Amino acid sequence: MASLKVLRNRIKSVKSTQKITKAMKMVSASKLNRAKESAVFSEKFQKKIKSIALNAKNNIDFSEVSNLSKSLFYQYDEYKKIF
Repeated sequence: MASLKVLRNRIKSVKSTQKITKAMKMVSASKLNRAKESAVFSEKFQKKIKSIALNAKNNIDFSEVSNLSKSLFYQYDEYKKIF
């Protein structure tokens, strides 16, 4: 049978490991929440930018715009499915 001293050291070791694990869980939860908030903000930002670009595209009279500008607006349609 293990001595009392060995058992006490083992108990201390396990408690120490539990404290470290708890701290790591708290840090990871904080990072996860920050990432979620960032993703929500990015989605809102992306939707707003998309609506601005579509609004600009729909309100421009292309008969008065050069071919270069036309091609820039039409390229947007090709890449909008990225998101």
